[in-house]
Amino acid sequence: TATATVVLVNSPPGTPQLNATPASPTSADDIVCSASADDPDGDALTWTYEWYIGTTLVGSTATLPAGTVSSQEVARCEATPNDGDANGPTGTLSIALGNQQPVITRVQLGPTDPVAGDTMTCTPTASEPDDDPLTYSYTWLVNYVDVGVDADQLTPADEGLVYSDNIQCVVTVSDPISDVSSSSPTVVV
Repeated sequence: TATATVVLVNSPPGTPQLNATPASPTSADDIVCSASADDPDGDALTWTYEWYIGTTLVGSTATLPAGTVSSQEVARCEATPNDGDANGPTGTLSIALGNQQPVITRVQLGPTDPVAGDTMTCTPTASEPDDDPLTYSYTWLVNYVDVGVDADQLTPADEGLVYSDNIQCVVTVSDPISDVSSSSPTVVV
């Protein structure tokens, strides 16, 4: 009688396929990396996730929390399957973050009841969802004509303001990628 010994050899998982949601994230989004792979032996797979910005490890779960990556940076998800006996190859997916525009919530012009000779001040209230630095530029309109002043104040010397002039300020708020403009209400001197 002959006896045979059968030795079962584990085959590691195959090459992972990775996806990220949302497809076009910004710094305000949680980014979820999902991975799938086949296992030749039909074993259930567990996953190890790592997130990098450049060579810096910034996360070790499937979800990269909002605010971890800045606008225009590239986050990289690495996912490695394990079948209980062996790791499979690591899959990699790079995700470039988009930019969010600045938000202007208010442009205030003061004083609200000016008289000839008053210095007018334009005060914007703005925010930047990506926490990028903001710059401001100003356009002053007197009787709906640009008077060429790019400052947050318009003085009587800038444009000899007189009774019944219509004054308005247009503010442009810019981050390193985009800009947005908004106007103040018109004030009559």
